[in-house]
Amino acid sequence: MSNNNEKNKQIRFIKNEITLFLIFNLLIVIFVFSCAKIGMPTGGKIDKTPPKDVKTTPKDNSINFNSNTFSVEFDEYIELDNVSQKLIVSPPLNSSPEVNSRLNKLVVKWSDTLKPNTTYIFDFSDAIKDFTEGNKLGIFSYSFSTGDIIDSFAYVGKCVDAYKLTPVNNKLALLYNTERTKDIIRTEKPDYITRLDTFGVFRFRNLAEGAYNLIILDDKNQNFIYDLPNEAIAFSSYSVIPSVISDSVIKTDTLPTFYFFEPKDTNITVDAKTLLSNRKLRLVFSNPVKIDVFNISFDNGDTNILQIFSSKYDTLICYALGKTTFDTLKAELILDKTEDSLIKEKIELYNVSSKNSRNSNIQKSNFAIIPPKKNLDFFENIRLSLPFPCSNGLKVSAKLEYDSIFDTIIFICKDDYLEMMNKNSQMFAGKTCKLTIDSGSFANILGQVNDSLACSFTFSKPEDYGKLTIILNSDLQNLIVVLENMQGKELITKIAHGNAKVVFENLKEEKYKIKVIIDKNGNGIWDIGNFDNDIQPETVKYFDKIITVRKNWEIEETFFIQD
Repeated sequence: MSNNNEKNKQIRFIKNEITLFLIFNLLIVIFVFSCAKIGMPTGGKIDKTPPKDVKTTPKDNSINFNSNTFSVEFDEYIELDNVSQKLIVSPPLNSSPEVNSRLNKLVVKWSDTLKPNTTYIFDFSDAIKDFTEGNKLGIFSYSFSTGDIIDSFAYVGKCVDAYKLTPVNNKLALLYNTERTKDIIRTEKPDYITRLDTFGVFRFRNLAEGAYNLIILDDKNQNFIYDLPNEAIAFSSYSVIPSVISDSVIKTDTLPTFYFFEPKDTNITVDAKTLLSNRKLRLVFSNPVKIDVFNISFDNGDTNILQIFSSKYDTLICYALGKTTFDTLKAELILDKTEDSLIKEKIELYNVSSKNSRNSNIQKSNFAIIPPKKNLDFFENIRLSLPFPCSNGLKVSAKLEYDSIFDTIIFICKDDYLEMMNKNSQMFAGKTCKLTIDSGSFANILGQVNDSLACSFTFSKPEDYGKLTIILNSDLQNLIVVLENMQGKELITKIAHGNAKVVFENLKEEKYKIKVIIDKNGNGIWDIGNFDNDIQPETVKYFDKIITVRKNWEIEETFFIQD
């Protein structure tokens, strides 16, 4: 029996030893893995150097070139980045070249027959980068001549938006030899092409001596031809003459400037259509409609519709006044007319809320007046919005409490809003007012009566604003002066003539810009150019500094303007 006990002790001892051994080794493994870092070795500093060309075949700037291919070898492996979009060949080829990269070699092939005695440039922009880190080579080009010389003339210019005067980038600059008539710009490819950089600057290199017509084009169909009505353009009204230019840094403010403008789309279409309720339809148009042409007819034959246009005639609100509502709406609009036909558009809308509500067609007997905002400028009138129109000219009495004074004011109805008529809001400057209107004081066109209204609002004070006077020093008779905020939003526009003072009052404490349009035709608006008639867009000038307006302060600035 003792032998058995001794044997069992030995077995337990061995098991414990094995268990301890396994636990010990497991801890070692866990420790090692917990200390190890998973990842690739750094291999030293990150490579920030772009690839460098070390060999071109044939050599760059070769003459008497008679091949249909060339290759470039680099000092490291490369890859291409959107080369089909970035590569520009000038003069342009009829078909796009084939571009391939393998390891450290770039190969370009084409099938076109090259022009004799012509210098070609293959401009890759930044389409070449190294394989490992993606460092871009930057501007890279390859040139050759099919004749005995490499053309060495150049032309540099810049392009800005004609209205905002901001740089235009990533568009194409195109040159056409003046030996070709100007009308070929709409039908044929140019003699030379380049691309504008991020600063709106373009540079033609390796040009042949001569005179050229220039355009900058938003080439929407990418065919290098100004052939679409919606393609924006800038153009030279004179022949540009290239010269020999050094590679030194060029000051952009000394470059010839060309003014880029979008074509004016005069077509009238419905941009947005919204059922605001089962009795209220809002239509937004792409351009102002002509009242003598416009018409809307509903498929259900309902003619008891009130139409209210915005001041610019680019938005229309339709109210259903009769028994018929806009639960399902189908209508045809006459938007414009030509010599031969009417321009029509059909609309179809469904009031989803009406379908989901059993009581949607039950007309309420009352409505809520929409109060004004809590903080009002002292020079703006009190206006109350209505969910549905009332009879124009209807007068509504209300009570206004301020400084422990109870006053009676009269509102007059103008379609779908009420406006205070018997008081000047400036008398309430700096005061907090409480407005009350009793329920049942008036009814809208549907016969619904108003709910009671009680609301409070505070008027600002005159000293919360500043005043800016711009003294125009100019012999030009027709000027449009525009006040903008720093985001470029136009706040106030005024018409001026020659030497004049233009005053902007009640300005909030803010920074502003002043823009002046030289209105050559005196129509009161800025006009775009016309390429076919060789008319440049009307000149726009910005005052040369930002104007800071402060509270209770007057500023006067002089703006010298020449065409």
